[in-house]
Amino acid sequence: MTHYRKSIEIGAPPDKVFKVLDDPEHFPEWVDHCVEVKFLTPKKHGLDSAIELTLRFAGFDFKSRTKVIGYEKGYRFTIEGTQGIVGSRNTDTVEALPNGGSQVIWDVKYELPSIAGKIADELLLGRMFEQSVEKSLKNLKQKMEHGAAT
Repeated sequence: MTHYRKSIEIGAPPDKVFKVLDDPEHFPEWVDHCVEVKFLTPKKHGLDSAIELTLRFAGFDFKSRTKVIGYEKGYRFTIEGTQGIVGSRNTDTVEALPNGGSQVIWDVKYELPSIAGKIADELLLGRMFEQSVEKSLKNLKQKMEHGAAT
């Protein structure tokens, strides 16, 4: 299983940052490669809510279904990939900083099926996924501090 942890400091209060993190409807505005979100449950936020993401890589669309399996409102949530090309578990945490800003931490774990998937992850995909998380965090920072993602 591949695991990495990325973080970024954002000049916005934790409650406002968490509100954006916890709003899948607006993921395409800042989550790298996300082009569409479909709600799979009537509940849009919190424990047991589920979505289907459409992610576009190299001109191809991939569907990924996720479910919230852990939720501490205003602080942290954990999502698990339930269907798609990869099995994953991501924990997103928002911590308060002394200056009134926030630190966002993405703890990402995923596993590609098959030996070929594991080799592709080592050679290319792992770095591509990691760069996508880094870009998403930068986009989030831009959105929170300046009102728009790049």
